[in-house]
Amino acid sequence: MRHPGEEGDRTRTRWELLRGGFVPESQAQGKRATARHEENHMRRFLLASSVALTTLVLVAGTALAAVTWHSGPTFVDNGDGSFTATGDGSGFGNKPAVANIVISGTVRYTCINGGGQESPGQNPVPATSGGSQDLGNADHNGRGVLNLTVSFVPAATVGGKVAGCPNKNWTGINPVVEGPLSATLTITQAGKVIYGPVTLP
Repeated sequence: MRHPGEEGDRTRTRWELLRGGFVPESQAQGKRATARHEENHMRRFLLASSVALTTLVLVAGTALAAVTWHSGPTFVDNGDGSFTATGDGSGFGNKPAVANIVISGTVRYTCINGGGQESPGQNPVPATSGGSQDLGNADHNGRGVLNLTVSFVPAATVGGKVAGCPNKNWTGINPVVEGPLSATLTITQAGKVIYGPVTLP
């Protein structure tokens, strides 16, 4: 009994021995091409997985690099229309960290016309004040000190329509705070929030 591929085979088909037995050479070439394709696909998959894992590790490492606060942060209402944030931290790195306080409230204006006549404004007017502080960490090896006080200072004047005056020829003056104030503290670094927002009350 002749094996495929021996001289004298009627079909003159060339055969090759692959895993599982003899197969025609054309079929063997197809199987080799398929194997190479699968091997290349697996290599690309493993490379992509490796890159993704490395990225995940770097992101996780960044997220775990937290600031250490040696005191604070504390954020208090001073009871006089101002709010204060204090604290002392390290681990900020060399990119400036900035604390920001925004105070929100409602005020009411007195309306006054060109002749000096006054009238109570009818509209409660939302108002905000804000202030910020660079913690100085970029110049002190990542150590930052927070000591920021911001007072609520609404606009001194507004248009008559805004204040609820008799007409647009009037102006709103002498703002008086109505109701409680609220304030929000946020600390950012390189465009990202690293503390807060914390809101009082």
